[in-house]
Amino acid sequence: MTAPATGHAVPLYAEPTDETEWKRRRTEVNTCGASEVYRILHGDRLVFALERRGEAPAFTGNTLTARGNDAEPHILRWAGATKPGWVYRHPTIPCLTATPDGVRTTGAGTVLVEAKWTESWQLDSVRRFIDHGPMAVMGSMPFRWWVQAQAQTAIFGVGVELAVMVGSAALADALGGREPEASSMFRIPVAPDPAYIAAIERQIPAFMERFVYGTELPAPGPTDEDLRAAAKRWCLLNGVIVEDPAMNDT
Repeated sequence: MTAPATGHAVPLYAEPTDETEWKRRRTEVNTCGASEVYRILHGDRLVFALERRGEAPAFTGNTLTARGNDAEPHILRWAGATKPGWVYRHPTIPCLTATPDGVRTTGAGTVLVEAKWTESWQLDSVRRFIDHGPMAVMGSMPFRWWVQAQAQTAIFGVGVELAVMVGSAALADALGGREPEASSMFRIPVAPDPAYIAAIERQIPAFMERFVYGTELPAPGPTDEDLRAAAKRWCLLNGVIVEDPAMNDT
């Protein structure tokens, strides 16, 4: 089986469909996936290092990730994307990997599509992200998506688009063979941030070398509450109205 060419990324192996095999291969290569970059740069980096070293139980998913997996094929169909089915790595940083949800070809070239489902209470943060960018949603799900998109741009060298479904009603419609309401579906192109991409390419291999392959332990990272407080301050300074109750509680 030959991996579809996707930017300058290097194919590693075909994505296993069996969950046990998927976990085995992931443990075997012991890399940092694009969706995990957030944990190192902005989140529970200590727990991440312990998990990768086999000193703490690894995260195996929850109800939200299960719903996201259920939604993914329906979101990709809506976005006009196909699933590559491969795990890739950065061309010069072997420890930085990604498994793109989908790929779409446009007149301008290849675009990676990340399928995302989130709860309806996150709708304010999704709209705030579209209107005001990542600084306005630190500590919320769209900020995690933005970080992942920047990591994927680093790995593949192509554009990334978020295809987002919001709410349980939209998911129920999709699973029932009905089209979700247009107001619950969002297509969000993510502009590359060269400075942030450079930080990823510098900090991720350094972290992996010291704290995953090495014996040192990192200091704990900021909490989501810390990040939401920073986002709230940014929004106040920039006149952005926030309706998200999670941010208004900070």
